[in-house]
Amino acid sequence: MLRLRCVNSFLRRLLHGGTVNRDRVLEQLQVCSTEEQVFNVVGKNKAKLTVNHVSWAVGMLWQFQKEKPQILRTVELIQSHPQFLTLRVLAENKIAHMNDFMLVDMLYSFLRLNVEPHDSLVQQLVSEAWLRIDRFPMASLSKFAICLSDQHLQNSPLMGHITNIVDQRLLSIDDARILTTLMISVSSLVSPRLRDALINRADHLLDTMDASNYNNPRRVVQFLRNIKHSHRPLLEKCNKILLCNVPRLDASTHLSSVQVVCRDIAGEQTKTRMSMKIFAS
Repeated sequence: MLRLRCVNSFLRRLLHGGTVNRDRVLEQLQVCSTEEQVFNVVGKNKAKLTVNHVSWAVGMLWQFQKEKPQILRTVELIQSHPQFLTLRVLAENKIAHMNDFMLVDMLYSFLRLNVEPHDSLVQQLVSEAWLRIDRFPMASLSKFAICLSDQHLQNSPLMGHITNIVDQRLLSIDDARILTTLMISVSSLVSPRLRDALINRADHLLDTMDASNYNNPRRVVQFLRNIKHSHRPLLEKCNKILLCNVPRLDASTHLSSVQVVCRDIAGEQTKTRMSMKIFAS
C-alpha cells in the first residue's frame, strides 16, 4: 500500500511537472491564423517571449504574407504595428542566443517584411552570420546568400567568401534547389573553372530531382544568362522540364522562362548554322 501511494505521488508530480513545463506562449502562437492574432499573443506576453517565440512569430508573419497574392499583401500594415517593433527590438537583443538556422531564417523573414538593410537589426544579424558562416549547413548558406543579394551585396567580400565555400563543398550539395539558388547568388563572382563545375553539378542534379519542381531549371537558365554563357545541352534539359510543367506555370512570371530558353537555344542554333557556312566557304 505504501509503495502504491509513492507511485501515485510520483505520477502526480510528473503530470504536474509536464503541465508546468508546457510552453503556453508557443502553443498560442502555433494556433494563430492571422497576423493580428500573432501580434495579440506578442502583446500579451512581452515579458515571457524567448528567442524561440520571437523566431516563430516573425516566421509566421512572413508565411502569412507569402501565402497571399502579391496584390493582397499587407507588409506596410505589419511594419507599422507596434508589436512588430517589439519583435524587432527583442530579436536584436537575442541574436547571441539564436542557433544558425534561426539566425538566417530571422534575417530572411525581416528582409522579406521590408526591414531596411541599413537598420541596426539587419546589420547585426548579417555581422553575426559572417562570424558563423564557415559552419553553416548549405541550406542556411543558400538562404543567407539570398539575403545578401536582397541587399545588393552580390560583389561584396562576404559573397566572395560564400563563393569559396561553394567551390570547396560543391560535391556535397545534393539538393538542386540549394545549388541553383547559390548559382544565381554567386554568378557575378565565379571563375571559368567554377562555372563549369557548377554547370556539371546542376546537370547531374536536374536528372535526380522531382521533375515537377520547375523553379530549379528556371534558376539554371537565369544563371546562364547572368554569366552570359550558352550551354546548349543544359538549356535543352531545362527547356524539356519547363515545357512539361507549362500547365502549372504562372503566366506572368515563369512562362517567360520557357521563352528565354527557347530564344537562347534558337540563338545557339543560329550561331551553329553561321559557323557551318563559314567553314563551308
